[in-house]
Amino acid sequence: MSEYSVTGTLPIGFEIDGKRYKEFSIRPSVLRDSVEAIEELGGEVSGVRLRYAVMTRRLSFTGLEQEHVTSDLLMGLLDRDGFALELASDAVEKKLDELSSS
Repeated sequence: MSEYSVTGTLPIGFEIDGKRYKEFSIRPSVLRDSVEAIEELGGEVSGVRLRYAVMTRRLSFTGLEQEHVTSDLLMGLLDRDGFALELASDAVEKKLDELSSS
């Protein structure tokens, strides 16, 4: 599914152990992402929180081990970084829309 992934750069990014991370890739969501996100959240399944919990499973950051990409990490991002992730997620959905209409 990598052909449907989108890469991008966060405007600000975040720092872990003195290194700033900005470059990311986001892939389409699979059912496992949603199930794992619901299990992670337990009874705390609001629409927005669930969206970002699923997004953590779809995201990777250049040079950062996947285990560091958590819901807590995303919740700590600045709004403008969140907006960049939303735009990239929408771009993935557009690619899938094109596939389903062909």
